[in-house]
Amino acid sequence: MGNENCAKSPFINADQAMNEIPIINLHLETNQHKEQIHPSHIILCQQLIERNDAAQKHKDAVDLHQQPEHKHTKIDPALLKKPIFAKFTVHEPQQLCTDYKRPHAALMEIVSSSIVAYVGRRFGLQYNHHCHSSMALHHEHDLEFDMTTIQQILPHATMPINERYVQLGEIVHQSCHTCIQEYNQGKHHYDTRQRTHHCLAFPIINQAHASTIRTEQFNRHDPQDSFSNSFEIPDIVMKQDIVDAKNHLVRTGLGAVLPLVKDRLNHAAVDWAPRSHVPSHDPKSGAVIYLDADTSSGVPFWVLEKLLTRKVTSVSILSGPECARDESILKSVLDPGQNQSGNNGVTCLQYALGKFIMVVHL
Repeated sequence: MGNENCAKSPFINADQAMNEIPIINLHLETNQHKEQIHPSHIILCQQLIERNDAAQKHKDAVDLHQQPEHKHTKIDPALLKKPIFAKFTVHEPQQLCTDYKRPHAALMEIVSSSIVAYVGRRFGLQYNHHCHSSMALHHEHDLEFDMTTIQQILPHATMPINERYVQLGEIVHQSCHTCIQEYNQGKHHYDTRQRTHHCLAFPIINQAHASTIRTEQFNRHDPQDSFSNSFEIPDIVMKQDIVDAKNHLVRTGLGAVLPLVKDRLNHAAVDWAPRSHVPSHDPKSGAVIYLDADTSSGVPFWVLEKLLTRKVTSVSILSGPECARDESILKSVLDPGQNQSGNNGVTCLQYALGKFIMVVHL
């Protein structure tokens, strides 16, 4: 963390956004398309499936060999030998570590790979995003502002999954198979779009919704009475949870490690706060407005005036590089009383500079 780049300002003015960011962005995209690096979760999933299959074949062969009725059955001697798995370590490529355009997609990739590596740890699988080592690459660009990404400062640690949410076997037999199949079909590639979902950590589930479900709850930690050897009758409790179209509980890989992800993000935020010039009281009374050139909808100032009350001590406007690069016109919703005839809207950058409307996700 001790390089001079850390002391640079995290703020970028309009001229820098229009003239400097697109150049860096084009450089990263060009390298990405040339190298065609497979995502880390796909590489780990392939190894996990192969090694799990080898372990399962060994177990099946040993079980068969130990059965008296199959005593004379010919079994491949190689299958009776316990497989030895060499360590297989995966790091993230430079393009993902330095990609400031898609922080969410990059984090989903890191979380997904961490989950697969944890499941495959008994098979020698290891994962470390190793993105901190790419911070020195910023010196290649003579910039006045800081280009450090969340990937580069995200702490690395083993990410054990909560098996009450997702079983280890589900990652091997369902999630990994699905991700590999979809990847081979050209779906869900890590590309130029910001993706909310990820096939492994946060898959798309049709018609997922909140609903009231019945669940059993024991009053004691151990439902079995050690004195009478009888089982306690559980209480029936109604609670809110997320279910799919068939009323089955929805559980995701991200949900199984969410406390760990939140802890790592909080650690990174606290560690980087002195370098980011966070306004005073911002964590408790600050407001954040996110501008998206592609998917945000137009919101007039008078709406935001109601939302941003006097209790708000600071307003931070965040946006991706597309806000500066996008040449398309966003349909705007002007303040009442303004002439809307012939109005074609304004660009994302124009509004970020205080033109006409606010483009924001609510």
